[in-house]
Parts: sequence; C-alpha cells; structure tokens
Amino acid sequence: MFVEAELKKLIDHPLIDSPVLLLKEKSGKRYLSMRIGIFEANTIANEMEGVRAPRPMPHDLIIQLLNGLNANLKAVYIKEHSDNVYFATIEIETNNKILTIDSRPSDAITIAIKYKKPIFINEELLKIGD
Repeated sequence: MFVEAELKKLIDHPLIDSPVLLLKEKSGKRYLSMRIGIFEANTIANEMEGVRAPRPMPHDLIIQLLNGLNANLKAVYIKEHSDNVYFATIEIETNNKILTIDSRPSDAITIAIKYKKPIFINEELLKIGD
C-alpha cells in the first residue's frame, strides 16, 4: 500500500557525501530519508527558496514535453529499495490511459515538488519517527 508524503527537509550534512531528502507521510509520523544527487538537491533547494532559473531546466523540459503532448503528470511513486538503490515511477495520463514510467527517485521527487504533484511512498519503506 502507498501513502502520500511531503518534503520536510533537505539536509546537507558534513559527514555524509551527498544531500539527504527527508519525506514524511502526510497523515502520520513515519518518514523516509534518501540520499540524492547534488544537481537534484540544488534544483529542490532553489524551488524551496523561490529561485527560478533563467532558462528551462531538464525537469521543466519534461513537463513542457508532457504538456505539448496533452499528457498530464498525475503522481510519483517511490516503490522499492534493493541493494542500496531506490526505485520510483512517474504516473502520466494521456488519451484516457495511465502510463507508468520508470524513474530515478530524485528526478521523480524533483518533478513532483516543482509542479506540486503528489508523492506516494510504499509504506514498507517508511520508518517510525517522532
């Protein structure tokens, strides 16, 4: 089962070699922490601070392509974790069909945050928090 989550923090910890994204379920205390790439972290940080790039970034291009094709991004799903790798999908609606596209979680989350689309996490991946 999947639960909806929201971005709580982007952490740049000096003892960890990559930024950490903290997602928390919307209606509870469980969370997921995930390392992401520096490019995606910068994009998310800029979005959180209201900073806009002067030209479209790759994540903007994806949405522009979807809009041009009359497709609609519905949601993103963080599905599983195996061998220290998270797996995600992007759900797109087009021509009354739902397409599920494989994605790196950091890209899927970045797109969801930039375009205010829901993020769903497999509840088996969530940890209990305070």
